Amino acid sequence: MNNPICAECGNTMKRNGRNSSGRIRWRCGRCGASSTQRRDDGAADLGKGLAWLFSKDTQREASAVSARTLRRHNLLMWSLNPPVPLPAKRYDVVHADGIRLHRRAVALIAIAGGHVVGWHVARSESSASWAALMRQIRAPRVPVCDGGNGIGKAMRTVWPGTRMQRCLLFHICMNITVLTGKRPRLKAGRELLSRRSGSAASTARR
Repeated sequence: MNNPICAECGNTMKRNGRNSSGRIRWRCGRCGASSTQRRDDGAADLGKGLAWLFSKDTQREASAVSARTLRRHNLLMWSLNPPVPLPAKRYDVVHADGIRLHRRAVALIAIAGGHVVGWHVARSESSASWAALMRQIRAPRVPVCDGGNGIGKAMRTVWPGTRMQRCLLFHICMNITVLTGKRPRLKAGRELLSRRSGSAASTARR
């Protein structure tokens, strides 16, 4: 931890023992002012919480710390509430998709103009979960999604009369990449990957 700066004269303070509660006491060598400062572990705790969230470990399987300590590290992460734009604005195109986490959870995200305009965390991509996300946003002119049953049902309820644009080509391309890899070694895989790229380019020109 970096030494604190004196609030009186701006000089760097030095350790000067501890107070009755065990906190470090700091003293300024220039003006003699003293103070105590609690260590700020917020950034480290947030990093630990995010590392656990995107891992496959349960609380008991987190070997580095106990489950109780892990929950304390996660307090800051769970208390964060990322701001999103006001729902009064209507967007022309909104891309919606779900990102599966490793612990029976999915993050439903809506993006417009390269920015997140709505999000919702749920257990699955059910119609109720998608409806909770859609109620945060005014019905766009064109919603782009994978056309799953859950999002389709929610759209008919929350955004009735809005026509869906399915991002079918993107998901086909992703499925091909899963089978071939980004750098296939076999000739058949390279040909399949090149055809995928050609189809995507042709669609983009349209």
